[in-house]
Amino acid sequence: MKKKKGIITAGLILSFLLGLTACTKPEVPITSEETTTKPLEEFSLEQESLNEESLEELSYDGEILYADKLQEICNAFMNPEKYELFEKEGMSGLYEIASGMQGNEALGKVGYMIGSVNEDEVPELVIAYIDFKENEKAYGRNIYSVYTYADGEVVCLVDGYARNSYYLTKEGQFFNSGSGGAMYHGTALYDFPENADSLQCAECYFTHERNDDVEDIAVYYNTTGSWDVNESEETDMLVDDLFAKEEEIIKEAIYLELTSFAEYAGVETNDSDALDAVREK
Repeated sequence: MKKKKGIITAGLILSFLLGLTACTKPEVPITSEETTTKPLEEFSLEQESLNEESLEELSYDGEILYADKLQEICNAFMNPEKYELFEKEGMSGLYEIASGMQGNEALGKVGYMIGSVNEDEVPELVIAYIDFKENEKAYGRNIYSVYTYADGEVVCLVDGYARNSYYLTKEGQFFNSGSGGAMYHGTALYDFPENADSLQCAECYFTHERNDDVEDIAVYYNTTGSWDVNESEETDMLVDDLFAKEEEIIKEAIYLELTSFAEYAGVETNDSDALDAVREK
């Protein structure tokens, strides 16, 4: 498909599925370009959260499974002028970030977490933008890419970018917000079943002109993730209602505890502003 704060660390969402409710937080813009570091006093980490101590023992070592992928991303960030390093699936949003920065600056803007987001034995690798840092920990919720391990290889589940944003909900679903221009906008919720190697669309809403009349915009629905009106049914939902629903879901999206790529690489970024998003060396 084309295309505010509970905390989850290391990827597991079990506690949320057992009844955690996310706290309401200040809004964070959808697109990575508009996301800025918020004053730390605006955020509270008082509510329950998952951390590495709460992880179930996994059958696979994520640090080993995703070592090559982490190194690949790190290398791309340190060489932003080399477009060919960003051509693989899952790198679209990372290129948007890196292309506007110098040197290793992007290393301090993006982080990762490893853990099972669907409670099975296989850990996932989640790459996300760092929104803020508190108590030497980095947090973010705008997801650029998600990888899992299936059939002996690393599989990309999510390839997010400015007009195709992803978030993790407290229910354990991936929420997608996509835009195809001023007229076309869509949202979708995706399930990620245990031991799956792809996301499954639970619901998809999108806008499209009715009967080719650009002044008559309707909202359509399906469970395939398609933006094809011939594969969808028209709803009674107003366009404003669609945006309101999207805003509410994003407002309640989970913040992930992240390890910055600067920390992973063991280097300092060359951007002083990034020091709020990466541990000082």
